[in-house]
Amino acid sequence: MPEALAGEIRKTIKGSAPGYYLIPFDNYIGDRLVRYGWGASWGVSAAPRLFSKGAKRWGAQRIHPSLDLMGEKRRLQTPMIHHVDRNISEMIARLDRYTTARAADLRDSGNIGSLANNIRRLFSRFFKCYVGRRGYREGAYGFLIALFAGLYPLISHLKARLEE
Repeated sequence: MPEALAGEIRKTIKGSAPGYYLIPFDNYIGDRLVRYGWGASWGVSAAPRLFSKGAKRWGAQRIHPSLDLMGEKRRLQTPMIHHVDRNISEMIARLDRYTTARAADLRDSGNIGSLANNIRRLFSRFFKCYVGRRGYREGAYGFLIALFAGLYPLISHLKARLEE
């Protein structure tokens, strides 16, 4: 955590009303700052990470659990430094880990969805990350982020359907 963020947090929490704060992220792949294209289940540009007592309740999912938030939503300005992956091999390994955990959640829920819907999601999520969230501005890294975001639900579905 950068010292500037720690200082902003200390200043912010003094006497603040109940609620939660979104903290922006500076996401790195290796030494490369990647600002655009994050989203879906593949990284975030900002997320709720500072809460007053009782302002959150976590869901039971293994990867990216749902979060019920209560109170006022606010934003901090100083980004958190987030080293997402060291390289493309780590990105692929994370995709494998995350889809295995998501497949277990899908099996536990009893509703793994349909192959057709998950194929559709591959394209809609890719488009959202690459075009809507401007991943194209990151070149090949933006393409990879969008590709993995699109593949995530499809591979999760296939693992839930075909693996034990």
